[in-house]
Amino acid sequence: MSEIDQLFRAKSDSVPKTMAVTDTVGFSIPEYQRGYHWDTEKIKRLLEDCISRLSHLSSKHRNEDREDYTFLGTIILVTEQDSRPDEPLFSIIDGQQRLTTLSLLCCALIEKIENSKSGLAALDGKIKLWVEKEAKYQEQVLFKCISGTFTWPKNQRHFPRIIRLSDKDRRGTKTGDYEYRSAIARFLHEFSSEFSKAFEGGTAFDFNFNPRNAHSEDKQLFDNYEYIQRQINALYDGNRADLDDKDIECEFVPGKSFEHGSFRKLFQEAGRHFEEASDQDKALSEISKIGPPVENFIRLILFSSYLAHYVVLTRVETDNEDYAFDIFDALNTTGEPLTALEALKPKVVQFENSKRGKHGKYDGSQAKAHLDNLEQYLRKSPKKRQDTTRNLLISFALYYDGYELARPLGLQRLYLQKYYEKWRFADFSGNSVNWESPVF
Repeated sequence: MSEIDQLFRAKSDSVPKTMAVTDTVGFSIPEYQRGYHWDTEKIKRLLEDCISRLSHLSSKHRNEDREDYTFLGTIILVTEQDSRPDEPLFSIIDGQQRLTTLSLLCCALIEKIENSKSGLAALDGKIKLWVEKEAKYQEQVLFKCISGTFTWPKNQRHFPRIIRLSDKDRRGTKTGDYEYRSAIARFLHEFSSEFSKAFEGGTAFDFNFNPRNAHSEDKQLFDNYEYIQRQINALYDGNRADLDDKDIECEFVPGKSFEHGSFRKLFQEAGRHFEEASDQDKALSEISKIGPPVENFIRLILFSSYLAHYVVLTRVETDNEDYAFDIFDALNTTGEPLTALEALKPKVVQFENSKRGKHGKYDGSQAKAHLDNLEQYLRKSPKKRQDTTRNLLISFALYYDGYELARPLGLQRLYLQKYYEKWRFADFSGNSVNWESPVF
């Protein structure tokens, strides 16, 4: 393998093979990353892309020579330095919003499937048994996307796939050696716990998540979850014109299309359940004609299977955070790029937390106070956040050492990081330090 080959690894794959490629893989959101802030318009677009592609499987205008995949772009990951090969943890440089939204979507589908099984009463015998097995299989696939598993000789414990790195979350491998306080980690942990009880004990699934306060990230996340739930309810109900909560604009799969050849491959249990192809054809024909609520339930199953097999992410991994930001800049992804100041924050947090004694914490430090002041200033013009930061750094460089700093994000990030590394070893007694201007 050449040196270039070792810089990063890229692979396009399905949602489960991205989020749950192993039982123990996890994703961490660095402390410097902004919180989950996708609005309903972005979620709506993601849902419409997926559902429209699913419905296109039955379209007479469909190109039979190609599969109807939905591409959700690139996520950029850095392997955590203390990550063990058998328990990999990746820091999310780009893709937090999409991975979080996909996690909420998986939860909403699980909850709707679990609470709609009573609608299968109209089915008889072997066909009902097959559909129930299909539902169970899809729930397990979705569940693995949101919840990983640590296995010990006499103990198995679930953990949320996504956590936020800080004092908030710790995904310890042993019972009791963990803590989930961030919005996304707490949500996924509580959801997983409640679903596991229902799935293993046969009890009713009743999930209630209580946001801490009206202005917290918990509230934003739960509001988005409720929005996704409403759209999944609309998917379940089909193209009814009287749906007040329907926001997504796309055609839904009609029941008569369930036996269409393009949809057959989405049923994962049919081939294992029916010994003869004719029995499978009969089952598909029956569910295509039976109408609601069976039709509604099958539509959920088809969408869950489509999400698991035909929604694609490109996953780029590297062991070097600087390379990760360079890749981010080069790809010009649709995500909102971090400013140079935000990219510096993890180094500040790491340094402050590494200090010994009572001052060895980022929380309560002067560094945090200064960064909080900068954050408050940048919030005044959220749409111009990047330009405001660039102009601020250009002025700072000119004032501080006469250096004419360029505007590209990569150069500004390197400038700050080089100066910060020198500052860490500077004379804190107040003596002046002779710093050379960085050479690029």
